[in-house]
Amino acid sequence: MICRYCSQSVPGSGTVCPHCGRSLTDNQNTPDVFRMRQGKQARVENYTIGSQRERTGETLLPDAPIASERRHRGQKYARDMQDAGKPQSRRGLMPDASVRRNTSRRQEKKSTKPSAVNWTLIWLIVIVLCIFSVVGGLLYLRMTDPGQLILARMGKEVNANALWALGTEYLDQGYIEKSITAYETALEQEPKRDDLYDKLLLLAEAYEAGGYYGRAEDIYIRLYTEVDETNVTAYNMRIRILRDQQRYPELADFLKLAHQKTGYTDYFKQREELLPSAPTVDEPGNTYRLEDGIYKEIHLRSKEDYDIYYIINGAETDTLPENGTLYNENEPIRLYEGGHKLRAVAVSSELVSDEMTATYSVALKVPEAPKASLAPNTYKTRQRVYLRYPDEVEAENITIYYTIDGQSPTSNSPIYTGEPVPLPTGRVIIKAVAVNRYGKVSNEMSVEVKIDLPINQRFFNERDAFGGFTILSTTLEQFTKKYGEPLEEVEITDVMPGTCLKLSYDWGECRFYMTEEGYVLYMLETSASSMGGPRSTKVGSKLDQVVSQYRDMGQAHDQNGDRSIYWDKSEGYGKLYKLADDSSRIDYVYYTEDGGSVILSYSLHSNLVDKIGMRYEP
Repeated sequence: MICRYCSQSVPGSGTVCPHCGRSLTDNQNTPDVFRMRQGKQARVENYTIGSQRERTGETLLPDAPIASERRHRGQKYARDMQDAGKPQSRRGLMPDASVRRNTSRRQEKKSTKPSAVNWTLIWLIVIVLCIFSVVGGLLYLRMTDPGQLILARMGKEVNANALWALGTEYLDQGYIEKSITAYETALEQEPKRDDLYDKLLLLAEAYEAGGYYGRAEDIYIRLYTEVDETNVTAYNMRIRILRDQQRYPELADFLKLAHQKTGYTDYFKQREELLPSAPTVDEPGNTYRLEDGIYKEIHLRSKEDYDIYYIINGAETDTLPENGTLYNENEPIRLYEGGHKLRAVAVSSELVSDEMTATYSVALKVPEAPKASLAPNTYKTRQRVYLRYPDEVEAENITIYYTIDGQSPTSNSPIYTGEPVPLPTGRVIIKAVAVNRYGKVSNEMSVEVKIDLPINQRFFNERDAFGGFTILSTTLEQFTKKYGEPLEEVEITDVMPGTCLKLSYDWGECRFYMTEEGYVLYMLETSASSMGGPRSTKVGSKLDQVVSQYRDMGQAHDQNGDRSIYWDKSEGYGKLYKLADDSSRIDYVYYTEDGGSVILSYSLHSNLVDKIGMRYEP
């Protein structure tokens, strides 16, 4: 609806115009409105101020502008009546001045612009925004992983994470060398990190992709030796390389190591399938006591019939098969008495089985100890003793060695011939052992008896001396005073401490060593019969004459022709030595309190003494 007063559009079915405040329901205007809606000419009435006042009852102010305004309103109303029902664009009437003024004001409000622009502020804002953009971009590149990756692609210095990511991009794109370079640089930059295992696997993958299998293998070795020895990944990777390169001996050793480190049973199974079976032996390691014979025979076998190499009692540094002996099945291994450690391997081309080891202890049958005819007792008369072997059947394969001087019998002791052995007076210890044909020695038999009869002679001791001097007592002055000046006197180095003097005479020589009292005699040797020896012995005496002067146990000669005259572990001993060319020597020894020994020696030729000597040995 259009207000007939102000020609403004009134929404809805309102009864009062919101623009001019006039009532829209005046009955006087209804016919004209109807005519306008029908597109007909509206009636135009000339309203006067008075009639309008009468009709509305208003009291109008007598101001000219009011009358003029009403006149214009009337004209406008007349034009509106003519344009009623026409489209807005077809209305030919010009709006009145008030409408033009209102429209002009609205257009002025819409088109009003500031009279001056602050370009400085605008440029400042733009600069600030640019600075923030640049700083933000730099922070993005420096502080974020995607930004670091962008810099890495540009060849800039970046952190290790970006280099690892760049290397992976290159690897996926097929740029192997670039990938390796990026990975290696990242590793140098950050050699230790929590995910080092995975990163090194990436580097090894790049190496393998580039054909650098040796370098990849080094990475796998580093992984299981330095990073994580229980992770199976590195082991599996190296196993694959070794298998692909057919390095089977190395593979076998590595599978053993991998199983030890990880406990993964599949490695053990792979190794079993790869290697030959270890050799077997028909006689397992054990202790064997031989009833007959001197060795134990053992035989080796290979399940796959491979060559077998073995070592018996080798050094710990000996390796198989390099230091082993090739086994011949026609020549079984012989183990003689004692302990033995056998090591053996089976060999197929370059593959060597695990070592088979066995430990053996082989012992020959030990003979029984001999028996004596005398029981331990004291006897008032001289006695003889018989020895025998208990087993008469084995007796013919037994040799009995015995002593009556108190020493333990050895293979150099007298052999019992079956004849009775006469015993000397005094305390006598009879000792004997039985030795079988294999050299096995029985336990020692020992029977101590006492022949309660006077003992005529004694052991050699410190009271025995030459007629004119005493060992370790006679000084140089005393000696030269009696025997004169020597033919030659020289300083020597000998068994005694310090510098020693050697004096030579026509009858022999003597030696002196320095003490606090001066030079003292410690050795003399003479071939002159005028210088009598201890106990009336001298050069020219017979063997029996010499032996009769000292204690003699009467023991027989041994296999070498020697004879023990007597033996006492605390006093000393006397022994006859058989020498070549019908020569012999008798040594009598007593032990001094300082731990040394004084030795009296008789040199004999054809059982006659040709030289006597006495010396001290510390």
